[in-house]
Amino acid sequence: VRMSSRRVGAAINYDLSMSDTDDPAFLGESIAYFVSLQGFAVIRSGVSGAVLQRARSEASAFAAAGHLEAVPNLIADGLLGEEGSVRIASLTPSSPSSGNAEACMEVDGVLGYAADAIADSMQWLVGEGSSLRKTEAIVHEAGVQRGEPPELTQKVAIRWMETFQWQRLLLVVFLGPGRGVLELKPFDEDGALLRLPTEAGMMVALRSDQMWHR
Repeated sequence: VRMSSRRVGAAINYDLSMSDTDDPAFLGESIAYFVSLQGFAVIRSGVSGAVLQRARSEASAFAAAGHLEAVPNLIADGLLGEEGSVRIASLTPSSPSSGNAEACMEVDGVLGYAADAIADSMQWLVGEGSSLRKTEAIVHEAGVQRGEPPELTQKVAIRWMETFQWQRLLLVVFLGPGRGVLELKPFDEDGALLRLPTEAGMMVALRSDQMWHR
């Protein structure tokens, strides 16, 4: 779940819409097809404008209450980059930000539905005896870092170690309100940089184990 304020006028080409089908298996196969073909899928999430607006208000309240935290640059690089993950807040039952996050949790429900749909179609990513599972949702504030980022401590490194070691897919829903850019580049040094324009309500599923994403 990402907030963005940059405005970009490029057209957005969607690969599919979650409203195209009521069949989770078909949805999962469709997302898996595009992810396998090009490394990512651009999806209309179907989250309403009203829910997105409430989610943005909740995220702003997280910031006002001090629940959005800056992360070390090395951790940001593994998330959505230094400009895409300026500050973050986890959405878990025990996190301070979850107390007033109904709309953000609703967006997370859409992410969870997509993740469950993908799991069977992309089981090959983790092999037999393992399963794809969704991690906790995180609200990301995009923008420019104010001041120096915190130092990477052992405690913080351990907290993120399992996520970065086992991550295969990343699902992002952009809250808006403005448009922005998601940059994707394969780890292969010969891979070309791709700049995807983003807008509120857009979802992207991507192979986070094969490309930079920021």
